[in-house]
Amino acid sequence: MTVDRADGDVRRAIRDAMDRLIAGKPLHSDGKLTIKSLAEEAGVKRWLLTHRHTDLQAEFRARISNTDTPPALVALRDERDDAQR
Repeated sequence: MTVDRADGDVRRAIRDAMDRLIAGKPLHSDGKLTIKSLAEEAGVKRWLLTHRHTDLQAEFRARISNTDTPPALVALRDERDDAQR
C-alpha cells in the first residue's frame, strides 16, 4: 500500500497539532482538547479526522484520556484561585 505524499503531510500536521494541544501550546486554535480544535490547529478540515483519519481521531482521544490536566487548564485554575484570594 502506498501513501500519498499529501496524505502523509496531513497526518504529520495532525500529529504535530496533537502534541501542541496536549502540551497546552496551541498556535492556530483556541487550545481546547476537541476534534474541532485539533482540526483547526492542524489546518485541516474536520471531516478529515472524522471520516478519513479516524485512527488519528482515536489516537487523540486516547492521548487525552492518558494525560494529566492540561497546562492551560492548570493556569486558568491558578488565575481563578488568585482572583478569589
